[in-house]
Amino acid sequence: MKKLIKLALSLSIIIPLLFISAQSYAGKFYSIEGVAIEGYDPVSYFTENKAQVGNIEFSYEWHNVTWHFTSKVHLQLFIKSPEKYVPQFGGYCALGAAHNGAVPTDPEIFTLHKGKLYLNMAPPVGVTWRLNPDFHIKRASKAWTSGKIEFY
Repeated sequence: MKKLIKLALSLSIIIPLLFISAQSYAGKFYSIEGVAIEGYDPVSYFTENKAQVGNIEFSYEWHNVTWHFTSKVHLQLFIKSPEKYVPQFGGYCALGAAHNGAVPTDPEIFTLHKGKLYLNMAPPVGVTWRLNPDFHIKRASKAWTSGKIEFY
């Protein structure tokens, strides 16, 4: 089983890197064409406990990227307290950050842990993340704040 998890983790990291040239990084937050979380509503993770695509009609620019929301209520919640809702480590893969890498994410692969949102790049990566989130958060926080993150 460990070999299968390692293989899945390796493939899940390598394959998305092949497509990275079409993506861009805006400031400290991962975005594609200037839109954070691929247009998903960051508030929905907390209020609905699921990933929901936002509506361009309810959008807001914060930290040089555009955030989309499913409703005016979610938009207003975000404006009032954006730090409460944004994904940790700039929306890059949380497990990647724990290994000194800024890797794109899949907005559907998320974990809410101690009131914070963490995104990962693929289902096997999310499984690995959830095995010991506190350990990974400690490593990722150290890498993120020390400036030792390598952008892929």
